[in-house]
Amino acid sequence: LTSDDVAAAIAPAGQGSTGYIFPILMPLLVGATSVMLERWKPQPALELIARERCTYATAIPTQLVMMLDLDVESADLSAFTRFNNAGAPLPPRVAEEIERRMGCVVQNVYGTTDGGVPTMTTVNDPEWARWNTVGRVCTGEELELRAPDGTVVAAGETGEVYWRGANNSYGYLNQPDYDDANWDSNGWYR
Repeated sequence: LTSDDVAAAIAPAGQGSTGYIFPILMPLLVGATSVMLERWKPQPALELIARERCTYATAIPTQLVMMLDLDVESADLSAFTRFNNAGAPLPPRVAEEIERRMGCVVQNVYGTTDGGVPTMTTVNDPEWARWNTVGRVCTGEELELRAPDGTVVAAGETGEVYWRGANNSYGYLNQPDYDDANWDSNGWYR
């Protein structure tokens, strides 16, 4: 993200990272531009992206699927380079279709508004990784998979995801019980 980017804020701003942090707060932090859609509807979202020459947008899978029902090929999306998926897993076939029809790259983001983003794909990842994974651990983040007893599981084993790092939140305002339920004493978010 650079100061040359134009973010399309198409998800409702009250929707945490997807609607606020990625398309509104992050552009402000780097001196980029953010343009906001007043109410979500697929056609006005497409028109906003084209009219404002947006370079990226962040949305949930449902929004991405709904946009594919439009004639996206007729829109001028020449400035649009990436579509960030957040909030839920994106079916690989949808990621492939977004890239093919909209001429952009899909980035999958894994995390929570409360706990930050420990992993994501990059624009330079190969197609199979962008379409089928949530990428690699982000710089400044640590991630572990733990067994119910709190021990780290062996590679290839199933476990609960824990992470901590530079983009974690500090907890809930005046809600110590919530903090205790979601962060351990060493700052790992569950």
